[in-house]
Amino acid sequence: MSIVMAPAKTRKNDNPYLSILTKSLAEQGVTVKSLPIVPAWSKASALHVHWLEFPQWGRSASRLPFWATWRMNRVIALARRNNKLGRPVLWTVHNLRPHDFKNEAHKAIYDTMCREFLPLVTDVICMSETVRDAARDAFPELRNARFQIIRHPHYKDHFARLTPRTPPELEATNLTRGPTLGTFGMLRAYKAIPDTIRAMKGLSRPFTFVIAGSGAMAEISAIQDAIGDDARFVFIPRRVSDEEILGMTQACDLIVFGFKSILNSGSVLAALSMNRPVLAPNLGAMHDLQIDLGADWVNLYEGEMTTEVIENVLRDLPPKTPLDLSPYDPSRISSQHAVLMQRGGDPT
Repeated sequence: MSIVMAPAKTRKNDNPYLSILTKSLAEQGVTVKSLPIVPAWSKASALHVHWLEFPQWGRSASRLPFWATWRMNRVIALARRNNKLGRPVLWTVHNLRPHDFKNEAHKAIYDTMCREFLPLVTDVICMSETVRDAARDAFPELRNARFQIIRHPHYKDHFARLTPRTPPELEATNLTRGPTLGTFGMLRAYKAIPDTIRAMKGLSRPFTFVIAGSGAMAEISAIQDAIGDDARFVFIPRRVSDEEILGMTQACDLIVFGFKSILNSGSVLAALSMNRPVLAPNLGAMHDLQIDLGADWVNLYEGEMTTEVIENVLRDLPPKTPLDLSPYDPSRISSQHAVLMQRGGDPT
């Protein structure tokens, strides 16, 4: 069986979710192809779309709205064709809305995707029960679709193939005094890293907080201003490789996420895949993640992140032992996807 996935791959050091899924699908006998130039020629058994904003991704599409519009129209045309032929059209709900738009043209393209593509979807893949309920409320265009619960695959195998590296900026830092906490990835305003820094400054115990990733200059400046000259914080404002993320995560006792809004988070599952407990707000799929994996590993808080929240988690960290992530096993997840792509309906 061959399917079209949009997008079908990501760049090196981007979230490896797609490469994990496509590799596992191949083991199920599913061939994944990229979006065809001429949708009418496609013989794919199913179309699987991930992020609705993906037509705007890439150097050309992000700069040239007509290129993003052309890509969007190819998706919609193939969805219409598959729908007419009775073939599954799948959408995975990674988020309810993009974190930001580059310009008004990109917002218009996204709105068109919602209006024209979503009514053609036969099966909506949600990574948790909470996500399913949120998606039903957010998208009336999906009123005729079936909603499926399929978890996010873990990253254990991905990181097991890598050799951990310590960023040079961290090599000279003394991490032996007190716990080491970290947060890694794209630096975006919704992650509220400056607020996390301010809450952490109230801790009376010794600690080191490592922040690494690339982002807009405004966000980098806000983080630098929040840190000031406090030597307990190590800031690496650049794109970091997966090998460096592995090395930094292994050096940490707790990975901290101060999201102001979140639906799913690959970053949270990535940290857990590297056997490190997380602290995150009780938003989106985090509640279901805690039910699956336990409150020792998935520490959740309500409202604002505070010094007290962080202090309470640091008092009772779990031992650095392997975490059972079997509910998130990629083989299990890809098998559920394959059933949907073959005939639609219930993948369980």
